[in-house]
Amino acid sequence: MLLGAITALRHYDLKAILAYATVSQLGVLVFLLALPSEKALIAVVVGILAHALYKGPLFLVAGILDHATGTRDIRQLAGLARAIPWVTATAILAGVSMASFPPFFGFLAKEGGKVFISLRKKATPLSAG
Repeated sequence: MLLGAITALRHYDLKAILAYATVSQLGVLVFLLALPSEKALIAVVVGILAHALYKGPLFLVAGILDHATGTRDIRQLAGLARAIPWVTATAILAGVSMASFPPFFGFLAKEGGKVFISLRKKATPLSAG
């Protein structure tokens, strides 16, 4: 977990930063898989789904920036918000979800796992036999 986050801080290539952040997230998910609990398994499934939903757009944004500017070096990507506003909006929304701000799905996956578990328990009226 920590190694992926520290390694991401050492890079300037946008796709490398995103990839090492994924390594960090995968470390958290593998740790959860080691826990012998149904709640942990639910947290892993929701975490993978949330990760795919925010990291996919971020990688697409990185590809669009690379195609538009010819570089993925974050030191050279300043001032693009006005030139490509839709890409900027996509990056901001996906980044906010990745940072776990409510009400985005990244928040629900990382901090609000209890909500999913309680909804799942309430959604099974037939099991009360």
